[in-house]
Amino acid sequence: MSYNTEPRNSTLAEVLAMAPNARQDAIVAYFHKASAQHNALMGFTSSFDPNQQNGGVTSIFCEKTDLRAGGKSRVHFNTIGMPAGPGAVGAGQLTGNESKSAIGTYSAAVDWIRDAVSLTQDEIEMIEAGRNLKATMKQLLARKMGLTKQNHGLMRLIRSATSVNTYRVGNRASTNALTADDTLSLEVSNITRAMLNTLGATPLKKNVSKPGCPVNKFMLFATDQALLPIRNDSLFSTAKDADVRGSQNANFTGELLDWQGNSFYEFPQMDMAWDDYKGGPLLAKAKVVLANPITPASTGDGLKLTVNASNTLSRYFQFFDGHPWQFSRQESLPNFSGNEYYAWACNPDGSRVFFSYDGLNGVVGGNTLTVKKILSPQATGSADATTVGQLTTGTNALDPGATTAADEFLGGGDSNLLATGPNGTWKYSNTIDSGAVILQANSQGVVYARSFMLASMAALFAHGRVKMAEIEQNFDYDYVMGNGFQMIFGTGVVLDPLGNPNGYIMIEHALDVVGYPCPSSEA
Repeated sequence: MSYNTEPRNSTLAEVLAMAPNARQDAIVAYFHKASAQHNALMGFTSSFDPNQQNGGVTSIFCEKTDLRAGGKSRVHFNTIGMPAGPGAVGAGQLTGNESKSAIGTYSAAVDWIRDAVSLTQDEIEMIEAGRNLKATMKQLLARKMGLTKQNHGLMRLIRSATSVNTYRVGNRASTNALTADDTLSLEVSNITRAMLNTLGATPLKKNVSKPGCPVNKFMLFATDQALLPIRNDSLFSTAKDADVRGSQNANFTGELLDWQGNSFYEFPQMDMAWDDYKGGPLLAKAKVVLANPITPASTGDGLKLTVNASNTLSRYFQFFDGHPWQFSRQESLPNFSGNEYYAWACNPDGSRVFFSYDGLNGVVGGNTLTVKKILSPQATGSADATTVGQLTTGTNALDPGATTAADEFLGGGDSNLLATGPNGTWKYSNTIDSGAVILQANSQGVVYARSFMLASMAALFAHGRVKMAEIEQNFDYDYVMGNGFQMIFGTGVVLDPLGNPNGYIMIEHALDVVGYPCPSSEA
């Protein structure tokens, strides 16, 4: 047996002669991989085998590509339940008493998702990077496409949650019932694990204790700020002390240890430099830039919170409740009109403003937030209100332990006083200033966020026949050059045969946002 000692390497020209699309395919594959690196959910994603049951995939997300699916189409999934029926005992007749399985079908709507950037020759020549500028912009755009997939996946989990798989800390009946003490905790981790077991969720891993009891392992997915109460929990600190000795101890590495079988995924909540938007699906947040302060006397456009007045397209408030999220064209947009939502404005001078806003009806919003009412001591303007949500001026709404008028919320009609409350002493204002940070809150003034307890096959990513393709457009005699990407993509949640989501629990909880504490009612 002999081997070729002079292996022949094909040149690029030879490869292109045999496969003209090889270069384009390689570029597309590269940028698809680059986009996946900036999608926190892709690390928990594996391919879906249509011949397997839900338990056949042990990752949290499953991914399926249907080359027949084009834009405005659907990728279908099947599920089958445990056989159910009476069967037969002894000599009883089995015919007619056989067990049957409930068979269900669910689908993910896919649609074209496109994005691009345009650069002029002047911009390219003016930047020192020169020819590398286009490549840099493509890299950044690929990263944004990955974040787009991530945001679609997280918003799908939020908007698909039902009463069956939603848990509000403290077992509260509604979002507005959450109090300041209802934060994430080790107890919540245990409670939501029990809920997933009740739903019949497939664990990510199953261990067996010494007596033989099954220990199902799930994962708590939350922002770094939401997990602070767990990081600072004394019991959790004791557990870290019991970790391996030396520099690999969790106290030094910063990792979060498993707790009673559950693991933690700490999702860093970063405010992106591009597009001016802040926060994300798990924590709605915005920073406004206003030509004029918003006061209770403001009217019309003067009540609109804006982030960049020169950009009327970007959806800065897209993650706030009351704003429909467009997943695809074939899915109708919900009607949030008539629902009142609440938020705090954290002014640059440290004062706080509590206000409400209306939901939208079947409209993809997010560019502005229109103030409806501002909590004020005296109703003198169009947006003035002595009561907003469950907070009323001149009462002890934010300090149930108050005993004097000076301790009461806006006590004595002083618009600059929000005296001692659960989170300290506050200066209140009824004017939203430019530079204010907006945080979503409930009707009690409790800033809230969302997290997930995730099992295997919680949700899915669906791709059509175009997974990611490079697009370009040059015009004005090539003075303006546009480059971008397009894909046929969609998301969905995994349903059991009865049509219920059973692979995750959405957790609604209170949150103290680091750097922007807000007054809120006590438990």
